[in-house]
Amino acid sequence: ELTPLLQTKGWWGQQPAFDPLSGETRWSQLGSVRRLKIIFDVNMRVSYAAGHWSSFERNKATRPFIRYVHLEGQEHPRPLHALWHNTVLPVDHPWWNTHACPNGWNCHCTLQSLSQRDIDRLQREGEVLKFEPVSGTMRKFVNNRTGEVTTVPDGIDPGWAYNPGKAGYLSVVEQDLARKSGASDWLPPPS
Repeated sequence: ELTPLLQTKGWWGQQPAFDPLSGETRWSQLGSVRRLKIIFDVNMRVSYAAGHWSSFERNKATRPFIRYVHLEGQEHPRPLHALWHNTVLPVDHPWWNTHACPNGWNCHCTLQSLSQRDIDRLQREGEVLKFEPVSGTMRKFVNNRTGEVTTVPDGIDPGWAYNPGKAGYLSVVEQDLARKSGASDWLPPPS
């Protein structure tokens, strides 16, 4: 039922595509059920992260800590994400700039805001919490197609070494401040 709509928009089926790197035109498959599922999953997780982060910022006076939670039972668990499980750091800790979830394609990890009382309760219940980020290394990723080299922390997929929630939250805050200061003539109104 969705396929005809996507085909009329030019987002589904086979189409000739020009490759600027090789200078060749070749047939390319546009869209697939798998790709649609991935796009939907990523959009939902990143949107959730943005809303979640906004809540962390609003409530950090009473819940000043964030806990990294690696969900058990994942089909393909990531060893480094499991290692980060139960890392508890202040909301404003720089580690969250690169390690806030999601940390890659199909990452199902999440974050949880905590008060000191929550931390005390978790420890009484036997949870082993880590109050320092696990030291990690950076790795170079080379895009085989373009040759572009990027550096990402180990355990994080290329393109995901940022805080999706914070990026969205800060964008909204910056736009709001620009509007209020009168420096926003170039900004579109909020949608």
